[in-house]
This record gives sequence, C-alpha cells and structure tokens, in this order.
Amino acid sequence: MKIAICDDTPQDLENLKNALVEYFKEKEIPFSIEGFNDCRVLLNRFKVVETNEYDIFILDVMMQKNGVDVAKEIRKYNDSSTIIFETSSEEFAIDAFKVQAFDYILKPINKDKIKECFDKLLDLKKESLKKHVFTIKSMDHAQETVDIKNIIYIESSDRRMIIHLTKGEPIVTTSLRSKFLESIPFDYDNYNFINCHSSFLVNLNSIKSIRNDSSFELKNGEVIPISKRLFQDVKNKYIEYLLGEKK
Repeated sequence: MKIAICDDTPQDLENLKNALVEYFKEKEIPFSIEGFNDCRVLLNRFKVVETNEYDIFILDVMMQKNGVDVAKEIRKYNDSSTIIFETSSEEFAIDAFKVQAFDYILKPINKDKIKECFDKLLDLKKESLKKHVFTIKSMDHAQETVDIKNIIYIESSDRRMIIHLTKGEPIVTTSLRSKFLESIPFDYDNYNFINCHSSFLVNLNSIKSIRNDSSFELKNGEVIPISKRLFQDVKNKYIEYLLGEKK
C-alpha cells in the first residue's frame, strides 16, 4: 500500500507518518509513505509519473492551497485512489463529499484516530476485493487471481483469452470452450468495458482517445481496432462514458 501525505506543518506531517508506520507494522501490511510539505510538488508529480502511483492520499485541509482544491486536481487525473483529509474542523465535510473523500481525521492526529479510520478503510477494501476479483486458469494450468480494475483490455487469439494488465505480464488462458464474450468471467457491462471488436474487450478507463481510423488509442500507447460495423455505436458509448465521468 503506497501512501502520499501532504501537510505544510512539519510536525503534523511527522506525527502522521509515525502513527501510520506504527499502524501498518502492527497489521503486518506492506506499505510505503511519501511526505510532501508543498502541495505544488505533489501535484507536479502527475506530470512525470503514473497518476495511480498512490493508493491513498492524506491531505491537510489548510495548506498553501486548500486541501479540497488539491483533491479536485488529483481527481482530474485519478478517480480510483482513496482520499482522506486532515482537519481541525468538521465544517468542510460537505465539500469533502464532492471529491469522493473516504473520511477525514481531526487534528491533533494520534494512533487511535488512525486506527479507527484505517480499520474502516481496510474492511471496505477487503469487501470490495471480494467483489472485484476472479480466478482463471492460465495456459500452464495455474490458477490466476485477477483484479478487474487492473485489466486494460482482453483479446481473443487462437481460441485463447489474453488478459492485459496495468502491471505484470499478460495472462494467457487455456483454450476457450465457448465464444469469446461468453467466456469473460465477470459482468463486463457493469465494469465499464466495451466490446469494440469481435476479438477485443476494452476497459473504457484505459482509453486515451478514439481515432478517425476506427481505433482506440490507449493510455499506454497501444492501439486497439474498432470494428467498422460497430464504430458508431462504440463511439456513442464512449462519449456517454466521458460525459458521465465529467459530471
């Protein structure tokens, strides 16, 4: 679990780090923590690193730039990571909901407050993990556990499925016993995947743009074909997805 903390008060930043280190060591959960005392430095990282680098952002509300405004900037690039606020007042809580914040921790920070917040977060993540993963048998007959959120796209080739992931090598499955889409082991319509071609199922969140040559350009630079027969319908669904994301 990778955590970014942004607080321009050095002592508060250090206290929070220490409380988190103690918590995660007690839980025996692998973690890393990176502290920022300038929100501009944190935001500038989005220009040079993968935007989903951090699993959790903890932001002080009162900084050079309001912490809620920092969260809004983060959400422009990253809609999946957890955001938690530090604050001396509960008055900002309504604004926190606008950026899909998970929770807020009242200052001064102590290990009891950290435990309460992160116990709740980990319980939700465990429950969420049960819903968003599936197991599938790979070509070498090993059982692979796949997190749906980490799938970029799935393709069909030589009667096998190839699952392309944000991290790690693609998973090649055993031979398919049914049609490609019937073999997908999850309800892809409910996870923002689109069938753009007889051999491709693409995660809409992984798409950078739709091209005039009937293809998708993905955020990782790959190009996925769109069937000419499906192009207009696929384009409409992609636009609907973008409009929904921007609401």
